[in-house]
Amino acid sequence: MKWEDSNVTLSVSNPNELQSLIAKNAVMLKIPAKTVFLEPGSKPEGVYYIASGRTRHYMIAQDGSEKILYTLSAGWFYGETPCALHDATRLFSKAEVPSILYCIPNSKYEMLLDESPLFREAILLSYSKKMRILRQEIAGYDQKTQVAETGSVLEIGD
Repeated sequence: MKWEDSNVTLSVSNPNELQSLIAKNAVMLKIPAKTVFLEPGSKPEGVYYIASGRTRHYMIAQDGSEKILYTLSAGWFYGETPCALHDATRLFSKAEVPSILYCIPNSKYEMLLDESPLFREAILLSYSKKMRILRQEIAGYDQKTQVAETGSVLEIGD
């Protein structure tokens, strides 16, 4: 599978049911390529599910340098942190290619977390794998170290 077509959260027990649940509870957004759809200081209207395409989430330092936190493709969620903290985002979020996102409004997001074990599982998988990526980046993890510790290399789509 090509990297841009990979996903993480659809490894849940019932991916078709998850997609249906999201579609029923979210607003579909078609984001053109190279479009910034969230900026630092903006308060996301909910949590985003990437149905297709690829998004980049990054910060810009005072010296103008860009730090990419992660690039996400179909199957990932984004915006869980500002939603949980009832806070504005601190990142730029940009569609790298034409992308279809579903924005799950905060109230529906909280309801789904409470009522749907499948949705909760998908959110936890997505959030946990993003945290692993960030921790490895902070630690300067390399693939050789990772193979020694886990027996395999984590690919973005794993």
